[in-house]
Amino acid sequence: MPEKKEIANYGGESKIFFQKTPFAEENLVVRVQAFDRGLFSKPYELRVYIHFGEDYPSAENDETDPEKCIPRNPYIIEHFVNVEIFHKKDNKMLDCLGWVTFMPKAECDLWDILKENRLSWEPRKIILKKYYDGFGYLRRIGLRYYDRKPANILMHHGEPKICDFGLACMSKPKEAFQQMGYLRKGAKFQSEMGRSLGAGTPGFCSTCQLFDGWNTMIPIFRLTVFFIFDWPSGTV
Repeated sequence: MPEKKEIANYGGESKIFFQKTPFAEENLVVRVQAFDRGLFSKPYELRVYIHFGEDYPSAENDETDPEKCIPRNPYIIEHFVNVEIFHKKDNKMLDCLGWVTFMPKAECDLWDILKENRLSWEPRKIILKKYYDGFGYLRRIGLRYYDRKPANILMHHGEPKICDFGLACMSKPKEAFQQMGYLRKGAKFQSEMGRSLGAGTPGFCSTCQLFDGWNTMIPIFRLTVFFIFDWPSGTV
């Protein structure tokens, strides 16, 4: 019988479990993310493409970076391996149905830390600054990241790591970002005014569905509130 996997977490479209692999000495997390119900087709109707992070150089600046580069920063979760899943009839590979991503195993996410009020003000300021540094890096390489919430900030060896790139877009999408699970690839659903997230599902094709208006600083402000307030009392 196949080995039963220890489930770390699961959400609306993803399931995460621990796995021993040859890619690292410590256990990794495997994140299986389905973008489309086509992922539940019969096995022979699917095709997969496996990509290894070590094959790509680091992205530094959107204006000068080559096409074949990927995000790599101390405050961004590293994707060691990513598997893209397509339907076998999608010869042009326009609509990715899902990802299987191998990444480091984190101790917890920031949601749990803040909810349990484990941090004093000084550590909170340090984590918040590092998060801003990571977010600034993503903007510098041209990746617009919208899923900003404490649950998407993992703590790995004491350092915050931004994760979950299901809600991200670029004005000029890079193929390597898509291959390594940092940017969705899809053509089925496009929003108006060129603001598409390039998603394969209709629920993730417009940022205004997540936050009021197009002001991308609003979610940054809301996330900052989680850092500076004490949850049980609601006081600073």
